[in-house]
Amino acid sequence: MLFLAFIAGITLLSVVSDTWAAPITVTPSISSHPITRAEMERFSVQIDSFAQLIATHWQFDHFESIISGTYKEIANQFQNHVQITVQSPARQHAFQNSQKPASTIQPALPSLDIMDLEVLKSQIFAAIQAHTEGNLPVAWDKFGDKLGRQAIEGFVKQILTNHCKDYDNEKDLQKVSSVCLAEKADQLSAELDRYVSRHLTDIFDALDKHVLPDMLMHTTNDLKNVLDYFNSAFTGQEFVLDVTPWQSQQQEQVPLTDRLLQLATQPQATAQEDHHPTDFFSHYASLARS
Repeated sequence: MLFLAFIAGITLLSVVSDTWAAPITVTPSISSHPITRAEMERFSVQIDSFAQLIATHWQFDHFESIISGTYKEIANQFQNHVQITVQSPARQHAFQNSQKPASTIQPALPSLDIMDLEVLKSQIFAAIQAHTEGNLPVAWDKFGDKLGRQAIEGFVKQILTNHCKDYDNEKDLQKVSSVCLAEKADQLSAELDRYVSRHLTDIFDALDKHVLPDMLMHTTNDLKNVLDYFNSAFTGQEFVLDVTPWQSQQQEQVPLTDRLLQLATQPQATAQEDHHPTDFFSHYASLARS
């Protein structure tokens, strides 16, 4: 009903007045100069601080743009599944009106010209997009816990412990060697990228199979109410709704999950960043220096 009120109120006012993708790269570089072992400064790095920095970087430099891009793509797909056409009223309606006694004939309803109809349809589709994007965060939160900041921090701690626990005579279990981070940067980066890609795939699959079919159905029901309202409020035309079920996505050449992964793997780094893992890990190691 909120969707119906939103469309009917705002739009009426306007009309009357006028498969698998490449791993996600989450480790952009800070500079392009590779560091040799002789150049490395040995110092201890706090595991907790380092993991928090990496998780924060992932959250704000990658995760937010991936989520917003996902919402927009899904909303666009919803619009592709919805078609609204305008037809003349059925002849039987005119016949029925002509048979009514003069005393029961109602005042003529206002009509919409072609421009008003296009404005109305445009606003309806804009509302579909806003409605869809507004409902997706709840679904994402349900399936996206593995890519939350706490989960990313835990995974980073795990791979640091696995690869750098006893490296370079570092005995403190809460610290790792900066040399290990630099020398094993490629391996650490690859594991983090695979972790992100795997869980993004799981999220996109869950949305595609378990969330979006029902969401499209509910959106369709709301939209039917909107069109029924306008069909009763205006004469001279009738809005007809045609919706393609979401299950048909499975027959498309490029499934939704693959398209979303392609969007997520598009380069997000600035021109100054060249995705050099050694520089990336060395930079954040210096910030987490104990």
